[in-house]
Amino acid sequence: MRALLLLSFLIVLLAAKNCPPQYQLIQDRCIRLLELEKVFVIDDALPAYRAECAKDGGHLPVIKNDQDNAQFSSIVYALNGNAWKDFYLMMDLFCDSTTKRLQWMDGTPVTYSRRDSIALDVDCYDSQLTAISEVEPQHDEWSYVSTQQKLYGYTVICDYDGPEIAGPCGDYAEMDTSSSAEKKCFKIFTEPMSWNDASKQCAADSASLITINSDEENRYIWRTAISSYILDGLHIGAHASPADASVWTWSDGDVPITGNVYNNFVNGFPLPGGGECSSMLTGTTAAYWINDNCDSVKRPFMCRRAKNLP
Repeated sequence: MRALLLLSFLIVLLAAKNCPPQYQLIQDRCIRLLELEKVFVIDDALPAYRAECAKDGGHLPVIKNDQDNAQFSSIVYALNGNAWKDFYLMMDLFCDSTTKRLQWMDGTPVTYSRRDSIALDVDCYDSQLTAISEVEPQHDEWSYVSTQQKLYGYTVICDYDGPEIAGPCGDYAEMDTSSSAEKKCFKIFTEPMSWNDASKQCAADSASLITINSDEENRYIWRTAISSYILDGLHIGAHASPADASVWTWSDGDVPITGNVYNNFVNGFPLPGGGECSSMLTGTTAAYWINDNCDSVKRPFMCRRAKNLP
């Protein structure tokens, strides 16, 4: 898993898609978190979770190959923000009473398990078993668990792969943060550029480099960045005022980043002479900001724009 998180940046622009309400776009999947590490009896609780996913046309994760497994592992870590913890992910499996073997809820047989970690010919009916994906920092495996006992704290997510939902953000995604009175539209660009070039790219989309107004927004942007394998920093819209380099503002306005205005600069930053533009340190869960050179430092970036633009 750690090796997966350290993959090089993608050199393509991620195409945003619109997700149903309560879902967020992670790893190009529409994901809704229902439970994180909740202890329950699977047979008692799983039907209600399935029904909740089905309300929007979603379902529990279906994992049929290593790529799916790696993607859902990254999603779990992005939701939790801790890549060093073990999680137990529920999958969309049921036990067929005729064959007494596990099947996917879409009716297809189970022909894959991560690292061949479970035997696929186990009688799940008489033994009352199902399989879970153990998302672990060093390696991922599957395990059989009892459907009748409280054993682990399970993570439950819905995955929506139905028709794209029409939304007000066009080819941008909507930022899902409850503290935002007006939701923002954003897009991640993974190809590294200088801050100045990134700002021009955003302007071409009638957008600006991302503005961050709260800790909740800061953490949302950080989670979105690491889910796209952006681990070495992300350009954000804070910059020194052309009129006074000691005053920092956002690209989309002239409000100084002082006093009661939210900021997450590392203590002592912006450093005098350290550059007049800014980046988020995505390699730490604190997601601190630093100042950077506007032309020489190249990083991925995020743009923000208003809704209902073409």
